[in-house]
Amino acid sequence: MEVDVPPGEAASIGTFRAIVHHPGGRNQEITGPRDGTIAGVWLEDVCGGGHPEMILWMVSAGSGSYATIAVYGLETPDAERLDLAPLPDDVAQGYRGHDRIDIREGRIIRIFPTYRSADTNAAPTGGETRLAYSFATGAWIREP
Repeated sequence: MEVDVPPGEAASIGTFRAIVHHPGGRNQEITGPRDGTIAGVWLEDVCGGGHPEMILWMVSAGSGSYATIAVYGLETPDAERLDLAPLPDDVAQGYRGHDRIDIREGRIIRIFPTYRSADTNAAPTGGETRLAYSFATGAWIREP
């Protein structure tokens, strides 16, 4: 798989282009919006359907380094972007970015510091939140 930003685009916002090389020599081109820099790309079956999806992690410009996670189903020639649910309300209250994203055991894992209302951006005091995305329920689930 190859992923790049078209020449001449700003690093902070624009588009991306990916070429996925499938078995048998078929190449699939995917283009889409980009909010920030590309921090990680995976080909993994995170939906549980037996086919890999392309997961693209983007980090926004600015001090928050907010994550955008784009998931594309690759089963058809026109890759379909799969929408992820927003963070649950109880989690979103302490969220100010600084995400780390990983793929483990076929699941999207999202880890970020938890902020309390008086915390500064550089000094969260609420610990760490760990979530996994469930395509079965369409929601983020807390990890221990």
